Amino acid sequence: MGRLILLRHGQSAWNESGRFTGWVDVPLTEKGMQEAFQAGDDLAEDRIDLVFTSVLFRAVMTALFVCSKRRDRPTLSVHHSLSSRTPQKGHLDIFCHESLNERFYGDLQGLVKKDVMKRYGEHQVHCWRRGLYDQPPGGESLFDTSLRVIPFFEKYVVPCLVLGWNVLVVAHANSLRSLIIHLEQIKEDAVNHLELGTGIPRFYDYSSEGRISRG
Repeated sequence: MGRLILLRHGQSAWNESGRFTGWVDVPLTEKGMQEAFQAGDDLAEDRIDLVFTSVLFRAVMTALFVCSKRRDRPTLSVHHSLSSRTPQKGHLDIFCHESLNERFYGDLQGLVKKDVMKRYGEHQVHCWRRGLYDQPPGGESLFDTSLRVIPFFEKYVVPCLVLGWNVLVVAHANSLRSLIIHLEQIKEDAVNHLELGTGIPRFYDYSSEGRISRG
């Protein structure tokens, strides 16, 4: 039975300043690095066979910080190609792919959330941020995000779980929310209540019958 571990990256500079980040490549804050190292400590004894992450710096660095705390001290390798995904003893491969990137916030990227609320209204911004089908100007809805995240998960992650491997996925609030909605079959009216903290692991077990359940 394989185990899936989902992890949102540590706090980023724009999380701290309250800006819409999306695909902008911003670094982790000092707090974000500490969160990543703490997650690494929490997962240090858990078997991890493969790691998938987005191509964005804050997620890749979180993955590296987490894996640097492994008790077995594996050699870490970062790949931007998805070939050769067989775990090797003493090595831990981290595969980066844009399908796991954060939701694209379009015209809102880089803007302060409070300023956007003043311009468009708090209700509209809440719908953009927490609704399933609401698209910000020039950006992706959460549903749009799921159209790239879920096919990637089914094609590349599920086969690893079927083989009994433990997989860590380090990504972003909305790319992970879209995946969790799929995994837990969350209804549309409950989507806005789904929140993910930074640097907090979330576990799922994959059964031999092909079912995924919260671990």
